[in-house]
Amino acid sequence: MGLTRPNYNNIDTSKFEIDDPLTEINTSLKTGSNLTDIGFIFKRGTSGDNAAFLWDRSALEFALITTTATGDTVGSVPIAGYSNLQIQNLISNKLLYPTVDGTNGQVIVTDGNGVLSFGSSAGGTEWGTITGTLADQTDLNSELNTKLTDTSDINAGLY
Repeated sequence: MGLTRPNYNNIDTSKFEIDDPLTEINTSLKTGSNLTDIGFIFKRGTSGDNAAFLWDRSALEFALITTTATGDTVGSVPIAGYSNLQIQNLISNKLLYPTVDGTNGQVIVTDGNGVLSFGSSAGGTEWGTITGTLADQTDLNSELNTKLTDTSDINAGLY
């Protein structure tokens, strides 16, 4: 006797366990381009929009969202809003972000090895105040040039 593939209407359980270490969804796509968003939708009942973790095919990115979509939605999942994500640490492109907030006036600095932290600004040229009326961009450039006497200590704000 051959095995039949159950469809979603055949599965009714309060606990769903999967032994496979990798799970593939959207497996019906064998050839061609994907034309739908792919992901998981979490029903929230009457407490508000549903929540979802999905691959947004139009933006080519993963998104944690709220949505009016259900598991029956086909194509693009409408995004009502983006959801927060709380994690212990975020490591991206070998950058380790600070785990606590900095204080007023601090900037993000790096140790040169990908570890970011909050620190003081490295300084820069103090230009003082420009007074008077500037009629056009030429006047502004002229005023800024008179304030700038030494270009060796200019910081572009990239720390």
